[in-house]
Amino acid sequence: MTPAELFTKVGRALCGSGPAWKQQFAAELGIRVDSVDALAKGDLRIPPGVWLDIAGLIQDSERTLPALRGQALSLAEVDQLVINKVDLLWMKAPPGDREFFDKLKGEFDQWAAERLEGAKILFEINQYIILLPQTLRAGERERLKENVEQLVQMVRARAA
Repeated sequence: MTPAELFTKVGRALCGSGPAWKQQFAAELGIRVDSVDALAKGDLRIPPGVWLDIAGLIQDSERTLPALRGQALSLAEVDQLVINKVDLLWMKAPPGDREFFDKLKGEFDQWAAERLEGAKILFEINQYIILLPQTLRAGERERLKENVEQLVQMVRARAA
């Protein structure tokens, strides 16, 4: 990925993918919109100070967004099952490995479409969170964990 592509990708991730992302990114970075446009096109070299500002914006988002996501989930009034780091290690799922999780999510989404419609799995560094469309009883929750473990083993086997 070129610096200009990374700059654009980060700008869209932080400021949205709509037509006004450049204006918002310019305001966040304290630079002019035409400078953002030139940097995104690769017409100008992105100065180290701008990269530092971008890193700071990303760090601010990393601090703010998890708490906001937690609040949004609580308002969604859905049940959730947390698969914590100990569970992940027991299952031999590498905690914090986003690439592995993305493969697992694909398998989970297929499995859920057939057996638990509306369920979603979310990534956090040391845990996975499964959002459930309805409340499950204790036995059903354990079976769901077992099913996730089977999916983890399937993803591991395909990677080997």
